[in-house]
Amino acid sequence: YIYRPYIYENNINDFGIADSMGNLGGIIVQIFFSLAIFNSGRKKGVRIISFLVIGYILYEFAQLILPKGVFDWKDIYGTIIGGLITLIMFFIVHLLVKQNKIFYRF
Repeated sequence: YIYRPYIYENNINDFGIADSMGNLGGIIVQIFFSLAIFNSGRKKGVRIISFLVIGYILYEFAQLILPKGVFDWKDIYGTIIGGLITLIMFFIVHLLVKQNKIFYRF
């Protein structure tokens, strides 16, 4: 509610981030939610991240044939950037957090 109006009012070129903020933030939330539900290790986590990013991109391309669908390249860019941010955060968490045998047993 603050960033997008400010960018538009001041004619700032943010390379479409204001337009793709929903995809960028949404994919991050959905990935971490899915990783928590599936209690993902490193290999499974990378698969989940890849699956969700590819799914978002395929859905965006499906907008071309869906009624009332709006295809936007900026959403695809936001999805890819969000997926990469999440992947980096995922690897950092796995490097810094010691695995607890009790948690990984389930």
